[in-house]
Amino acid sequence: HAWNRLELAAETRFPRLRELRELMVAQPRVLTARLSGSGSTLWALVESADDAARVAHDLGALGLPTLVTRTRA
Repeated sequence: HAWNRLELAAETRFPRLRELRELMVAQPRVLTARLSGSGSTLWALVESADDAARVAHDLGALGLPTLVTRTRA
């Protein structure tokens, strides 16, 4: 379970952040999406590199800049 204490404050001040995060969460392959820190970055968690590529492609098609990275297990 991921959370960010500043998320509510940032999304209240800048409602577009909430809209974008909800758009990310609505993607079928996205497990969760959150703000990083005080809202400088939105990130999404997916299960595989293929899922990440598909989500990045779909969000990019909507005009949103994306960057795919991975964590080490």
